[in-house]
Amino acid sequence: MGQVYGRALVQPLAACMLPVMIATLVAALEGLSLLPFFFWGFPGALVLASAWTAFRLRATPAEVHVDENGGAVRMVWEVLDGRTALPWQGVHDLRLYKRTLIVTVGYQTYELDAADWPDFDALFDALREARHAGLLSPA
Repeated sequence: MGQVYGRALVQPLAACMLPVMIATLVAALEGLSLLPFFFWGFPGALVLASAWTAFRLRATPAEVHVDENGGAVRMVWEVLDGRTALPWQGVHDLRLYKRTLIVTVGYQTYELDAADWPDFDALFDALREARHAGLLSPA
């Protein structure tokens, strides 16, 4: 989990540290004290970047499982956490917009970009079949 979290933390940390570095540079050029930036700026940026990364890992789909009656989506955080139970639910809506698949599984809507899924066409076909089978099955 550490390696995935570390790699996901790089961009948010860079984005959060940029304002701190610019403010530190301005303070250094004006001859002001740099200690507040080290004591408050860096820890604040690190906390913000960590929260941002945790949110992104909890909101990014990593696995999509499909069977004839529904589907299950697990987020990156759930996969890394080692949870084995799949949250099987019905596929209620399915739309393809350009190369982005918008699918509603249970009560949650997900956007799956074709660039992130190696076998995107097969995924779309499987979700379409699961949705169609779910519409035909008695409630």
